[in-house]
Amino acid sequence: SRDSLGVSMRILALDIGLHRTGVAFAECPTGIPLVLPTLHHESARDFLDQVAELVRVRRIDHIVVGLPLLSSGKEGRQARCVRALLPSLVLLGASVSTLDERYSTSQHSSQDPDAVAACSLLTVFIDRLDAKHS
Repeated sequence: SRDSLGVSMRILALDIGLHRTGVAFAECPTGIPLVLPTLHHESARDFLDQVAELVRVRRIDHIVVGLPLLSSGKEGRQARCVRALLPSLVLLGASVSTLDERYSTSQHSSQDPDAVAACSLLTVFIDRLDAKHS
């Protein structure tokens, strides 16, 4: 099955912001996250066009999207904006899931914080996949 770690699965992680989205990529079973250039977008359409190109070029099987929950665990405005994009992401042909990103943002100032957050999301997602399949 495509979801089995024994079979290659290409995963894209997105840390979606209003104008910038951090992106990371990994191919399981190796699962080594690769930071990709941050996407800069002015609209949902612009964002979706750029993600569609990544899905096509990298032959993505699964997209994991960081869900920016409030510290209380509830969904605020930003989380609702991200959730509103999910149906459009599904239409790109990859399966889509969300991951609580409250604890994924790194304090590494020398690196692109959006890319670091996406990479962190991807690492957590892969760790959870490994745990499920062991």
